[in-house]
Amino acid sequence: MTYRNQDDWRQLIEEQQASGMIASVFCRERNINAKYFSLRKQQLLNPLKKAPAFIKASVKPVIYSAPGLEFKGIHLSLGNSSPLWVAHLLRELGE
Repeated sequence: MTYRNQDDWRQLIEEQQASGMIASVFCRERNINAKYFSLRKQQLLNPLKKAPAFIKASVKPVIYSAPGLEFKGIHLSLGNSSPLWVAHLLRELGE
């Protein structure tokens, strides 16, 4: 395998584009791996499309308060009350 630097790859890409040949034919004639040629072409022609960079993320804890009811100015904290108990309470308050 032949080592090529960035300038070599730029030159080959320019030659391929100027030749009017599709990349696979161009590569076959020059004994270049077509997939690697395509990869290098993408890297050189689209330098901004690099691997995604890591970003610093922070997680803020969510503080949940206990569910509660407010009825006629009275606030009732339900804590871990049974849903059935809450349903009965609501039914009674509704009457």
